[in-house]
Amino acid sequence: MGLLQLRDGVNMNPQWNKDEIKNLRRRLGWTQADLARRIQCSQTEIQTWEAGQGQPSVLIRNQFEMLERQAQQCSEEVQAGPKAENICQKNALSQIDFNKISDDIQS
Repeated sequence: MGLLQLRDGVNMNPQWNKDEIKNLRRRLGWTQADLARRIQCSQTEIQTWEAGQGQPSVLIRNQFEMLERQAQQCSEEVQAGPKAENICQKNALSQIDFNKISDDIQS
């Protein structure tokens, strides 16, 4: 996300603004109700934050951080999929450990 200040894939921005919250939710493919259920708050709170009215608590911001890291991890694995398949075919392997090839994929 362009609005996030990232270090090692972790959001270093202590506040989550309305755009960052909305972008995270959309990146996950979730509705406001889905996000509310996941972080155990009300849909009204999500609506309020996405409207730029009020700020989520530290606990909620920490949950956003966790979701952001999970989304980043999934994104990296999805992007690596085609390269991993090529390596499998090349080496005639049926499965491959993502951690063992992550350096090759990122280069």
